[in-house]
Amino acid sequence: MSNGAVCLKAIKIDFDKVAMETSQKTAREIYQDLKANPSRTRFGFGKKPILVNVDLQKAYTRPDLFGTAYETDPNQIHYVNELASRFRNREWPVVWTHVAYMMSGEDCGVWGTRSDTPDSLQNIKYGSERSELDDRLAIVSEKDVIYCKKMPSAFFETPLQSLCVYHRIDTVVITGGSKGIGLGCAIALAREGCHIQIAARSQETLIGAESAIRESAEGVTVISHVVDLSTSQDQMALVEAAGEVDIWINNAGAIPAGDISTIDERTWRAAWDLKVFGYINLCREVYPTMVKRGGGVIINVIGAAAVRPQPTYVAGAVGNSGLVGLTAALGSRSLSHGVRVVAVNPGLIVTDRMGDILRREAIDQFDDEGRWEELIPDDPAPGSVEQCADVITFLASPRASHISGTTLTIDGGASAR
Repeated sequence: MSNGAVCLKAIKIDFDKVAMETSQKTAREIYQDLKANPSRTRFGFGKKPILVNVDLQKAYTRPDLFGTAYETDPNQIHYVNELASRFRNREWPVVWTHVAYMMSGEDCGVWGTRSDTPDSLQNIKYGSERSELDDRLAIVSEKDVIYCKKMPSAFFETPLQSLCVYHRIDTVVITGGSKGIGLGCAIALAREGCHIQIAARSQETLIGAESAIRESAEGVTVISHVVDLSTSQDQMALVEAAGEVDIWINNAGAIPAGDISTIDERTWRAAWDLKVFGYINLCREVYPTMVKRGGGVIINVIGAAAVRPQPTYVAGAVGNSGLVGLTAALGSRSLSHGVRVVAVNPGLIVTDRMGDILRREAIDQFDDEGRWEELIPDDPAPGSVEQCADVITFLASPRASHISGTTLTIDGGASAR
């Protein structure tokens, strides 16, 4: 073969003798069947893993600077640095990603420009402090790889896949955590023996949540769904993908703080699309299937602003009040069908949301968001995620079999004063 000529060898195939195996199973079901096969070769680390540290930038790691940041463990940066060091010592690649966008925000795409507040994704600009990797990270510039990503996954529109192919990577270790009451509930219910399905917009967050749940309870199945629950299409897709469930917990949504003059219509509607209409649409789909089956529990995680409305959290107060009404309306007669609909109103809980709300109040009271810690009450002190999760676990259990249509407030008695 020369001069650009191509030689093809003809092969005759007798298709009558070729058997094709087909299946109606999903990829996850095929994977689970493979894992259950006792003769399979054990899965494990391959020849070389890679460490991908996702978005450990100040926008997400410095709660003292930004409302979007949170800290799940005071030593989290130390743990990441230690893990990275061990990877380098074995000549395994280490990758750090961060997000940053043009001043126009156009490279953020439609998914990242749904809202436009100072904390919105599109406003993490190139060269801004929000986009900078945390100063505490022990990055070795001579060895480590740094990628700026635009999409939710570190693999989307980045050279990460090519890097993995180059290094013959077949195992990816991803750092990064989840947060809040939703994860706390999943862990608590998993410890009670429940199989768990969780949903969120971010694949990275779900990966961290899956890991946390599996570490807390052995033998439970954890399935995650990447969806945007502010859209009716994804709401319906989640219900269909989840199938028959015994306990459905609505927990998505973070309505921004602000008074009626600072929350514009676009922001207000976007927040309600996720939380208020999200809860309504999901209840509309899940409730009839539970009634038809003759059993099930729906739990709406709402918020104490429903019973303690404040002018500095007006969108949340109004939306939460509506969801309390939804719970009462559905739950008042649901028990006759074997279904219970209940809700909880968490007060001030130690999560990143607490910082968001108090920063907004600090601006209104002091014209200085940096003074937000002065607004943390000590009587009662903020509650914990675990305290909320324990209450929700009780409400989901048969021990609460005669409770329906009720919203339980978890705020240390603050709303009763």
